Amino acid sequence: MMRNFIFPETLPEDIDELRNMNGINANNEYFDASIEKLISKFLQSKPLNGKISDEPLKEEAEKGDTIAMNAMGLRYEFGSESLLVNQQQAFFFYKQSAVADNPGALYNLGDVYEQCERDLSLVYNYGIEKTISQKNAEEARKEMHQLAIDCYTKAANMYFAPAIYRLANFAENTNDFANAIKLYQSAANLNYPPAQNALGYYKMNGIMSNNDPKLAIALYVKH
Repeated sequence: MMRNFIFPETLPEDIDELRNMNGINANNEYFDASIEKLISKFLQSKPLNGKISDEPLKEEAEKGDTIAMNAMGLRYEFGSESLLVNQQQAFFFYKQSAVADNPGALYNLGDVYEQCERDLSLVYNYGIEKTISQKNAEEARKEMHQLAIDCYTKAANMYFAPAIYRLANFAENTNDFANAIKLYQSAANLNYPPAQNALGYYKMNGIMSNNDPKLAIALYVKH
């Protein structure tokens, strides 16, 4: 369910039961991660004695399946029907999958480092405090920032649109608008809605180019 979503007053009879079903909250910026969470949490779960089991997925992860590793990371980070939140385990599975060059895991790992940059106390939650043990707060944040960029860059080189989008965010935050618009364009070309929206904003407001309302509206409509 996207932000501000409200069920209409009436639904067709064959889908009216949706009102009573579980779901996840999603937003455009983390849309791909939300979909991956939806898949791993609800669409791959298998019943075991009336309960949901994560064991089949865990077994695949232990066999070296990088998609399963990343999915297990998501389950541990956000919790599931049979797993409590365990950020250290989440980091472990993301790291294992990222080492095997899974772009989704690289993205999730980058997000972990970015969270730690904003809140250094999280390095203890994720069990990565040794990475910054000899650094002061400013140095530690720079380290987390660089690790996030490294992960996003590696995923972006695999044409993983959410990672390209996050790199564009970084460029925008440092007023490097030329690079930001280039990255947004790359992610938009991969049909990533948040990038199309950002690019539309740039075109509407003439940032780094002449304003082009028609193109902006086309991008917004596509988004």
